[in-house]
Amino acid sequence: MMRFILIAVLAYVLYRLWKKAGRKPQASIKKSISAGEMVACSRCGTFILASEAKQKNGDFFCSESCLNGN
Repeated sequence: MMRFILIAVLAYVLYRLWKKAGRKPQASIKKSISAGEMVACSRCGTFILASEAKQKNGDFFCSESCLNGN
């Protein structure tokens, strides 16, 4: 029984390490956006061109009202 628990814990740890290795950091994704690409507004979810979006702290917004939280 103890051997089964040890194998299960080891399998879980290996699974978590494998999943973590496959993720890309969010910061590198946002830096690679070009002006012609579509981005989602961080407040309402509307998709707009990156060149027309308002930016604040690395987030994209579709309008001044979403930028200000109104």
